[in-house]
Amino acid sequence: VASANEVRSLRGHGVRGERMLFSNPVKDNRSVAAIFNEEVEAFTFDNEGELEKLAEYRAKHRPAHRPKAMVRIKIESRDVQIDLNEKFGASLK
Repeated sequence: VASANEVRSLRGHGVRGERMLFSNPVKDNRSVAAIFNEEVEAFTFDNEGELEKLAEYRAKHRPAHRPKAMVRIKIESRDVQIDLNEKFGASLK
């Protein structure tokens, strides 16, 4: 999923948070709250600021919920029409 609305929509269809992966690289406050309130299983991040934002929310509001954190990394892309690594992903350097 990529937004708080998508999380709520899936929950409305009976999909539990433990079956969701939140993959939007930039999470607004509503999205961060949805990750914890609906107990989303995992999320992706590609910079330290996004990880800190989620850690701070967890510490203040939902310390019992421990979603998995997965880093999105930049890799060299060849023969692609649009190189999303220019926009997304953490550098390994």
